[in-house]
Amino acid sequence: MKRMSLEAKLYYGAAGSTATTLANNVRDLNSPIDPTKADISDRGSRIALYGPGQVEASISWDSNWSDSDAFVQAIYAAALTGTPVALRTKDFVNGKGWDGDFIISKSDKKEPLKEGQKIDFEAVPTDLAGRYPQPYV
Repeated sequence: MKRMSLEAKLYYGAAGSTATTLANNVRDLNSPIDPTKADISDRGSRIALYGPGQVEASISWDSNWSDSDAFVQAIYAAALTGTPVALRTKDFVNGKGWDGDFIISKSDKKEPLKEGQKIDFEAVPTDLAGRYPQPYV
């Protein structure tokens, strides 16, 4: 079934358990994965040979800046302190997505002259709080 992007959900919470608090102040939500390759060639290989490597993954989104929005302030604080947070994405309300702990690797606050203030976040998986990220559950 085809889905509209506005059906996607992002949940947040304390690292170490599944995020359950819906983040309503999310505009564009992205969950790219980038499989890498590992060189498995040897001296007898005339052609470079590759096998599957690790998967680079992240979750990124932008939000309207609000100093009274608990979600924005919690993620901003996590970015400043390096504290892991639990994030859960779903492609629709009962759908699938990431479930795990993440560190905020990017926080970019934008204050354009003729628009409202916005902030872009990027989160990358971590297991520092004891949970291994699950990619599509």
